[in-house]
Amino acid sequence: MKHPYEAIIRHIPDLEDHGPLFMYYGEPLSDDYLIYGGKGGFDKLVVSYDCDDLCHSIAQAFERDYDWLDILKDKGIRLEDIFELEVETQDFEAIVSLLLYLLTSTLLEDKLIDSFQNGYMFRLLKRLDALVKAGALPGESPPLE
Repeated sequence: MKHPYEAIIRHIPDLEDHGPLFMYYGEPLSDDYLIYGGKGGFDKLVVSYDCDDLCHSIAQAFERDYDWLDILKDKGIRLEDIFELEVETQDFEAIVSLLLYLLTSTLLEDKLIDSFQNGYMFRLLKRLDALVKAGALPGESPPLE
């Protein structure tokens, strides 16, 4: 059976191998990147095509169905503490909400970039994959690790 979030999950191996290169400030390492900014002395935001595809896939899969801010508030998850959160114990709605928050954080702060640099995005996608494979979708308890 095909994974319902294959467009998202397929990025796990690339994140594991070179997650910090998905999005960063600096000079592009090849022509396989989108470049934003860089004028007036500002650093260039370098976004890989894989990163662009991942972000669009997350948005397309979840943004219409999840009010991420309300879900995170209901679960007592503070945005400023997300990198300390044990991803491996979170349920499906929390994981989806964290993914959506990271997408929107690009506009206000660099938490999306940080999530690629510190492996957090990799961990979120691994948890999403495990939850889907275990059948722990919205409203169900997460499987015990």
